[in-house]
This record gives sequence, structure tokens and C-alpha cells, in this order.
Amino acid sequence: MSSPDNIDGNILVNLLFVQQAVEAGIAATIRGIVNGQPMGLIELVVAVRTALWDVNRPLAEGVNQYTMLAILNYLSLIGQGIAVSSQQIPEALDMDGPVGTWVSYNAGTLSVTWTNPPAGFASQIVVDGVIVGYSEARDDVDGNADATFNVSLSAGAHVVRVVYRRVADGALSRLGVVANLNV
Repeated sequence: MSSPDNIDGNILVNLLFVQQAVEAGIAATIRGIVNGQPMGLIELVVAVRTALWDVNRPLAEGVNQYTMLAILNYLSLIGQGIAVSSQQIPEALDMDGPVGTWVSYNAGTLSVTWTNPPAGFASQIVVDGVIVGYSEARDDVDGNADATFNVSLSAGAHVVRVVYRRVADGALSRLGVVANLNV
């Protein structure tokens, strides 16, 4: 008999399951649970299975520690990374993030401008410790990159930061300066 606490599973992971899980919105469920906080893989699997159990039982039953790692890795590969296992943490580079970050928010749209990444780098946008977007934007005219993201933010204060991510291997710079946002 299956239950949300039954987390054992096969080591081989079906890529189609991973893609379907992402299309079904598992990333939003994971984001809501992780919310920028460190947690154990088993704890995350049980929390995701419990959250999905009455909503999407076939998806919940397919989530185990191996499929969760595959889902997290896949999200990272497509620029929507939420979290990685400690064994998958990208290299931390000895380089600073953006020296300038400016933000505005209007009707669910977060607009972010930041100092251009170096050549060969893209950028990850982080709000309150959670990655909300990935951008390869650059503007060599004014030296600042711009992007917008559809993000639901609650009323109150939020911290927005940008980190440079090397495209070739996912290595990360230090976080850039803080941009404070009041919604």
C-alpha cells in the first residue's frame, strides 16, 4: 500500500516523469516548501508527497528521493533551479556579483535591472532567498541588463539580489548588492 511516507523507489529515473512533473507545477510546490530554507532530502520528499497527495496522487506516488534529485537537477538545467543537494552545489567563484541592482514591482511583474554579467555568464534573480528567474540578458550600450519576471509577492518588504552564473558549468559568483523592495 502506498502512502506519502513511502519514499523508497527505483534509482533509474524516467525523464518523461521528470518533465511531466515540472509541467504539472511541482516546482511551485517545492518552492513553497523550501522557501529559501535548508532541509534534508527525505524531509523535502515527504513534504512534497504530502502536499500533492490529495491533489495529484499519481504525481505524489512517483516522487521519491531519486526522482526528487532528478527534478531539482532538471529545474537547474532549464534555469529554474530551486535547490540542489549538497553533492550538487555548483562551484563558488572568487568573484563579486553585480555592483548595482534596481527593482520595481507592479501587478505581479517584477522588473529588475543589474550590472551586466561578464562574458560567458548569465544571471539568477533571487527574492527573499528563493531563485525566481534566470536571464542571459546583457546590454552593452548602458552596461546594465534588464529583465521582467511574473512573480507573486506578498505585501511588505522583500530583498532582491542577483548572482552571476557561468553558463558553461553553473559556477556562481557571490551575491550582488541588496535591492530592497516594498510591495
